[in-house]
Amino acid sequence: DCWRTYDRRAEQDAVRKILHHMNIEVVELAENYDQTEFCGYTLYEPCIPRNAAMAPRRFLEQAQGKFIPHSESEKRALMEAHCQQFETEEVVAFCHYCQAGLELGGMRVAHIAGLLFEPDQHGARMVL
Repeated sequence: DCWRTYDRRAEQDAVRKILHHMNIEVVELAENYDQTEFCGYTLYEPCIPRNAAMAPRRFLEQAQGKFIPHSESEKRALMEAHCQQFETEEVVAFCHYCQAGLELGGMRVAHIAGLLFEPDQHGARMVL
């Protein structure tokens, strides 16, 4: 799950339902649903100004301790460490920032939109 959706359970459940209908097994991480603190490497760099302007409550008020700048090598190390917890070789993301972070960490990643709209390129072999 993505930090941007920690309080949107219906969206998280919908992703799982879609994957289930695609015969993709969901393997949960310990930090999921409202416990997630992951949004790729975007939480390790300054907040994108348009996001802060569009949703100040989410990206400013509810983001204490997040959006702290890190070097590129630090971001890579953080993403690699995050990816160590996966039990599968491939993962599915529903956030493009999460996808980019997982790829930086060395994971094989499919975005759910790719699974839905480009099934020939992905098939039902991906596991979350």
